[in-house]
Amino acid sequence: MIMEEPSSAVKADTPVIVHVNKAKNVLKKLQAEMKDIAPDGLEDEDIINLRKRLVYECEKTFQDPEWRPKMYPLLWMNAFYSTIFVYRGAWKLNKGLKQSEKEAYKIFVKKAKSYLLKLSKTYPDLLYPIFNSIGDIHRYSSEILKSQEDLKDAIKYYGYAIKANPEQGHPFNQLGLLLRSDSPWKSIIMFLRAGITAEPYSKAMENLNLIKSDSFEKLHEISMEYMLEMFNPFSRILLDTSKTKWIEHLKSELEEDKPDYKMILESFAAIILGSLNAMVIDRGNDDRQRYLITAISEDFKLLFKEFGDIQRNSPVEDRIRKRFREARARRKAKAKDDDDDDDDDEEYKLFSDEDKEEEESEEEDDENESDSDEINPTLDPVLPMLSLLIEWYHFVDFYLINKRPSVALRMTLQTMSQLIIDTTNKYIDHLQVPPTSTSTSSKVVWMLKTPGMTLPESFYHQLIPILLKVAETWNSFPIYFERYYKSLGKNQDLSTMREMARLQLEHSTVDDTTSFLPSHYLLEADVIRTRLYVVKALVSDKANLLVSKSTMRRFDKLKAKDQDARTAVRYLEEKTKSNEIKLLSEDFDRSFEACQAFISSLESIENVSILILSNGLQALQKFPDSVISKEGVDKFFTRYSAMKRRI
Repeated sequence: MIMEEPSSAVKADTPVIVHVNKAKNVLKKLQAEMKDIAPDGLEDEDIINLRKRLVYECEKTFQDPEWRPKMYPLLWMNAFYSTIFVYRGAWKLNKGLKQSEKEAYKIFVKKAKSYLLKLSKTYPDLLYPIFNSIGDIHRYSSEILKSQEDLKDAIKYYGYAIKANPEQGHPFNQLGLLLRSDSPWKSIIMFLRAGITAEPYSKAMENLNLIKSDSFEKLHEISMEYMLEMFNPFSRILLDTSKTKWIEHLKSELEEDKPDYKMILESFAAIILGSLNAMVIDRGNDDRQRYLITAISEDFKLLFKEFGDIQRNSPVEDRIRKRFREARARRKAKAKDDDDDDDDDEEYKLFSDEDKEEEESEEEDDENESDSDEINPTLDPVLPMLSLLIEWYHFVDFYLINKRPSVALRMTLQTMSQLIIDTTNKYIDHLQVPPTSTSTSSKVVWMLKTPGMTLPESFYHQLIPILLKVAETWNSFPIYFERYYKSLGKNQDLSTMREMARLQLEHSTVDDTTSFLPSHYLLEADVIRTRLYVVKALVSDKANLLVSKSTMRRFDKLKAKDQDARTAVRYLEEKTKSNEIKLLSEDFDRSFEACQAFISSLESIENVSILILSNGLQALQKFPDSVISKEGVDKFFTRYSAMKRRI
């Protein structure tokens, strides 16, 4: 069962496809040997050797960056998961494993995890699938071994997977499954996040519907009913009834002597994320879209008004309290030795630190008896509310990018844009824009801990400027930063935008590729199928668009059962006939090879550059010694829209 370390180099004269074919041949033999096998048969020498050969051949294919994402699933499923599957099957059948089987299983998963971690260091572009795999290993182990440590590690590694690729819904769904028993409301938030990523998890809502709400607090229960009503066949009357019931219970909680702001924000976060899921699922229903955007806007305005009425300390009192906290922190640090072994993991221990933070809050209550009973002494609830508003607005703006909102809806969005500006200018120090690595971590922490009432206030002073960095690209009402956040008019002089960039350069590095536009675009199949509006925008700008024959073949297979594929095929046929999109004559499966063939067919390559548009949010990557680049379509379209607005 021993896994070897990732191999280093592949001979230059050995085509990768040779190793691909060898891996597939070894796989057939391994699958035949593994059929109907019991755990004690996994020690068979033939199986061990076949697994080693499969790992070896897969590693060879990893030397080619285009084969890497295709071959990793084959490696994971057949060199690792298939073995774990045998143990799981025996565990379920026999209601447990023998002691010898349990020990063998522990040895296997320990070596598997060690190998995968080494592989992730060799190929950082595989971080997302590898962390997902390790999360799966710990999830299975938590079941088989009844281990709480494995459960914690599963949560941690799914968190790492989200950091590696926040646009994938799968790890959010897995977290929802893990948290369903002990933290059902946090599980709901995870399932809802799984449904609104760029690559949503299709069964997230099915999993959410399995959660029973009878054990919830009353406000949570009413919030769940309101949120689920958004997914039913659209009825303004039924939605109004659910919304009114929720507002009544919300106001009742707010009228308490000590309102539970944490519960209020948790309830509202689920309603917000639920409304976005409902809009995505029923994308063509403009009535539902208008209702939900307007209803959520009204809810935001109500809560900002209520939270704005909270009695707050004066700036002098805040400074005194801050000094008390800093002095207490210094005393604690002096009293005990710090153990920083797990510091890197802290932000992904999703909810394990909440009890500790609550205890610290109680200590602050004791030391600050003069504070109002209505105030959460560690965090002003306006800050997580503002973060929710910015995230909601950003999603709605992107959702409406290819639609024509009514005048009433635009006025609603303008009101919300102004609310963002006014609240941010009041609460946030705008110059503290952290570097890119911190930005990613902060966004992940926010997504995992929404609504984040246990997070320190300083966290939001970092997070909110990060969330607003994309505001200049908003189509509805762009926002820019000079000294304060301001609305950006369509015809306004953008010299202040340069000042904003200069200020941000003091804290972060801006890639010089943000202004790059190629002479040609090669469209991959998933881009055409899921982001047809981007293709239409490029066509209307008379860009040179290329499509390969392999892409057309893929659509031929998909169009019989996929409505989006049929729509894409009709559009492609129309535009290729009018020569607005060029169909490449050469037939290549790989995008890079198709681009190379196209370039070689040109008489001159002066001023020629090709950008391969792929699915997702991959940053712009230029292939070495080549005029070919690759970028995720969502990442591209964000900067493309911003550039067009400045012209």
